[in-house]
Amino acid sequence: MRRREFIASLGSTTVAWPLAVHAQQPTPAYRLAIVHPSIPVTDLTEGGVISYREFFAELRQRGYVEGKNLLVARCSGEGRPDRFSEVARNVVQNSPHAIFAASSRMVQQIKPRQADSYFEPVPYRWPRVDMNRYVRQAAIEKGIRSIVVCPSMIYGTGRGPQPHSDQIPKLIELSRQAGAGVYFGKGLNHYSNVHIDDLVDLYLLIMEKAPGGSFFFAENGHNSFKEIAGMISNYLGLGGKTASFPLANVIQQYGEAARLGVGSNSVVSAVNARRMGWAPKAPSLAEWLNIVSAA
Repeated sequence: MRRREFIASLGSTTVAWPLAVHAQQPTPAYRLAIVHPSIPVTDLTEGGVISYREFFAELRQRGYVEGKNLLVARCSGEGRPDRFSEVARNVVQNSPHAIFAASSRMVQQIKPRQADSYFEPVPYRWPRVDMNRYVRQAAIEKGIRSIVVCPSMIYGTGRGPQPHSDQIPKLIELSRQAGAGVYFGKGLNHYSNVHIDDLVDLYLLIMEKAPGGSFFFAENGHNSFKEIAGMISNYLGLGGKTASFPLANVIQQYGEAARLGVGSNSVVSAVNARRMGWAPKAPSLAEWLNIVSAA
């Protein structure tokens, strides 16, 4: 039977989502949205534009096959910039696991995830999401003042027994070994980040003011991995030299979860924290790296 598609027209924009019957899915299906500002959705396929043929061939090589364990939504702005934000909103509302946007103009329209935004995580992240939900439910069901804080990429120097965060020191060490600031793939994916001092201030504010059951993201801006690679290169005195670290090597050394970590976007918005009065004032990631390199 031919797979059905639901096609919704938004003025001059078109978004196509496949309708999959769960009983026909032997393995968990990942949802991918492909967004382009002008190419028709009919050409955003393996049989269309050559770049997408290569894209789907690479996905298939990694075990992701459309119609089996991969559902693909194809979204086009059809060359109408006045409709880009509408297309982006529609894509985000469908909560795909990943969004492939071939244009920075479309990426800019995809808003960061907020604390109250609904989303469905990729399968290996379900335990963490479930844990957050159970913690928040304890406030409702058991009267415990339980609160969830979800920091983004942390940087800065801590004042406790363990002064270093996780991701930035690892990127610095990997870059030192490579002799260049390292990013992954094309390095276009963005991560939100937050200074440890600002994060501590948020925890203190939460203990003072936040009601039970609350959820807070912690961020004060975001950068692409390629931008971070340039910052680290300057920090190490490598003159801004950067290099791409193949994702295949990441998977080989650290597993599939690491690929999702360094090859995806993680952009959030600390709306709830700022509503409560949180006002980050520590140096940005670039400023902090400049400060520590000059020390």
